[in-house]
This record gives sequence, C-alpha cells and structure tokens, in this order.
Amino acid sequence: MAFQRSPSGTEVAPSKRVRSTLFKGFAAVLPVWLPGVPPGAPLAVAERAGAVLVGTDRGLYSETPGGWHLVPTRGAVRDLSGSEAVVWIATDRALYEWRAGSSDPRAVPLASGARVASVALGPDGASWAATEVGLFRRDAGSTGFVRETSIPAGRVLAVRSAGLEVWAASRRRLWRRTSEGIFEPVVDALSDGRWELCDALELGESTLICVPDGLWRVAGDEVDWIDLRASRLRGLALASTTVWIASESGLVGYSASALEARSPVAPEPVGTLAREVGDVALGSRGLVVATAGGVARLSLEARGSARPGLSKSGPSEREVEQLRRAVLAYLSLSPGRLSRTEARADRAGLLPSVRATFGIDRDRSHSRDRDEVFSSGAIRNLFDSVSDRETNLSVGLQLSWELARLRDPDDAIAISRERRERIELRDQVLDRVNRLYFERLRVLAQLAELPAGPGAGRTELEIRERELRAGLDGWSGGAFSQLVRRASSPAPTGSSR
Repeated sequence: MAFQRSPSGTEVAPSKRVRSTLFKGFAAVLPVWLPGVPPGAPLAVAERAGAVLVGTDRGLYSETPGGWHLVPTRGAVRDLSGSEAVVWIATDRALYEWRAGSSDPRAVPLASGARVASVALGPDGASWAATEVGLFRRDAGSTGFVRETSIPAGRVLAVRSAGLEVWAASRRRLWRRTSEGIFEPVVDALSDGRWELCDALELGESTLICVPDGLWRVAGDEVDWIDLRASRLRGLALASTTVWIASESGLVGYSASALEARSPVAPEPVGTLAREVGDVALGSRGLVVATAGGVARLSLEARGSARPGLSKSGPSEREVEQLRRAVLAYLSLSPGRLSRTEARADRAGLLPSVRATFGIDRDRSHSRDRDEVFSSGAIRNLFDSVSDRETNLSVGLQLSWELARLRDPDDAIAISRERRERIELRDQVLDRVNRLYFERLRVLAQLAELPAGPGAGRTELEIRERELRAGLDGWSGGAFSQLVRRASSPAPTGSSR
C-alpha cells in the first residue's frame, strides 16, 4: 500500500485515488484510515467504549484523537476479547482485565505456569482462558479461574465463542462445549493448518470455524471442509450478509449464504483488499481492519439492525431459531442427543462387560519344640523354633459379550418409545416458547404506538414485557436476554471471540 508522506516525513492516510483502487469491487464499503500507525505487527483488534484497541508484538495501543496511546500492559499481545463491560487482554507475560470505567487494565492471576495464549467471553457471561497447562474458566460473578477438567491437561492453543457455543483447540482436535457443560471433540487427528483455531462465527444453523488453511462448517454432528484457496486465515467478522475473512493475503468478503450452503464448489469472493491483515472485528461503526500499514474502519451502508419486535419487517427469523436452539439445549431435548443414544445402543452388543477382581491371601505359622538329652553324664536342653510366612496375590480381568443384543429388538423398541415421548415433550415446550415470544412482540408493538412518558397503560405493558422476558429466560436458562442484548446494541464492541 502506498502511503503519502507529510512535509515532516510521517506517514498519513492514503489519498482518495489510492482508496478507490484498494477497495475496487466493494460497492458498500467506505474506508476511513485512522491517524498514525500503531508500532509493531498487529495481532488482535477489538473495541472499548467506541475506541479501537490494537494488540501488537510491542504491546497494546488504544485509539485517541491525536494518534495511538500505549496502554500499561507487559509483553506482546496475543489475543483480545471484549464486551461493553470488560475487555480481556492476553499477553505473553500476563492476563489482564479492563473493566468499564477503569483507567488501566488489572492483572489477573492464574495457575503456576499458565501462560495465556487466547481469551474469550462465553454466551453465559463466563470468561475463558486457553493456556499451556489447560483451559480455565471463570463463571459470571466468580472471582477466580478454575481449570476445565473435561479437556485433558496440557497446551490449549485457542478458545473462541460463537453464538451459544464455546470452542477450543488442543492436541490436533477441535472441541465443542455441549449443553451438559462438558467439552467433546468434534473433529480429531487433524493435520497442521486444520486444527489451530483462529476464530468462530455463528451463521444461521451452522458454525464457521476458522483455521489457517480454511474453514470448517459445523451443523449439529455434520462437519464439512471449505477450502477458500487463501493463505493463513486469521479471523472472521459477519456484517450484514457478508462474512469478512482476514488472512495473510488480504481481507476477503464472501456471501454468508454461499458459506452456509453445503456445496463442493468453493464460493467466489464478493471483494478483496490486497494487503496482509492481522485481524478484523465488527465494531460500533463498521468493520475494523488492522494491517501493518495502519488501521481502517470500513463503514457498511447495509449495516444496522432494529430492535427485536419493532422492525417493520417483523421478528427476526434468526433470533427465533436461536431461541429455540437455546431452549432445546438447556432442557437437553436437542435431536442430536437421542441420535447419539441410538448409536450407542446399536453398538452395545459389541462392547464387553468388564469385571475385575483382586485378592490377597496371607498365611503365617510358627512352631517351637523343646527336648532334653542325657549325654556324657549331663542333662542338656534342646530348643527348636520354626516360623513360616506366605502371601499370595491374585488379579483377574473378565470380559463378556452379549452378542444376542445385536438381534434383540428390546433396545430399539425402548428407544423408539422414548423418542416419541421426547418429540411430544419437545413440541409442547416449543409451542409454549413460541406463544411467549410472539406475545412479547405484540406487547412491544403496543408500547411503540403509545406516547412516551409515564402512564398506567404503558406501565402495565412494560411489566407484562418483563414478565414474558423472564418466562423466556426461564425456558432458555437466561439465553434469551443474551440474544436481546446482542440484537439491541448497535454492534459488538469486540471481535466474535
């Protein structure tokens, strides 16, 4: 990228002519380059109170009207994850927490030897830290981190949050946190370039997992590989109907519907920025792109989301679907749960029953003999003592197979009966949730038609809206309020991590 130079010799933003050349093909993108260039190579980007934060190999820098301000942290920044309330900063020396209203970040202790490589904010308010000794979690309202025992101890390369899911990368595996609160491997024994988690993004019914060589598309138990023919991917951001991917070869935008569809043909990009990008995030005023030559905001004309229930086009189908998935996951009624049970039942006859035995037998005996002998005119006493000890150990392992269960229909009949009962229960739950959700939309529509200010009618409707929201939170384990807050805010203040 060619930068103009001022009479003093400092680099300034590219001219309009250069901008139009760089962003050719972006019909709705208006780049605005921020003044100055943060020192070092950019590795992560986020927002805090509307100001851009850029983490580089020389430290953390915050956007100011006059340029970039060095934030007092120690070491090179490895990762950033932020929300309106807090920004987590992972450096090669410490983990920092920067609360809203605080002037400086505060170092947070972890276990001995736990050097943090990645941080993420979970959908339930929990904070996650991937370290060289394991994955750590701090629940909302807690003061300390504890190790997540469902992932083996050892190096966890990265952790990311996408919608209602939490993902982690460790030992050539990609792990996903289940509705039961434990991590299970989704894809295993991966080659280099396909397991080093860079980012995660919820996209309709699917989740996109960004790794250096491409994307994994995960929908329930189905996993597909998307080869974008790009080198060294680094991050994802969803703006309107376009997924923006940061990579070593530049910033590339793809249609969200093309990435969500299962097709063997690689999707075609809708535009590119031919310059190495360190990271990309969706901020309050558009995309934030960090490159070695500077940081730019890309204003997206098609962006913007109305408050749920108040948009002219009606309720968001995506929000309704997210709510249903959250309810089924919280109540353990997801379709995949029973499918896994059926798969285990089909293999039950091939799995042996194991019986282990251990025994110890100890035997001890002791005898003493006494005798008298007359020899050579003298009487002599003779004594004899014998002691004997014996210890026997026995260990046994017995394996038994019930191969008749492979042809026995009892398990299949029981599971079929359970499936019918669970489907009936699921339909009842979803029907109740749907009625609560759309009744809340009607209450919001009535509130929108009333004049602002106090009034008996408005107060009653506001109370009813809170009651309906509490009911939806009860069915979803608090996930509905998380969805409302994300949809109501202008945009996330950090990346999708």
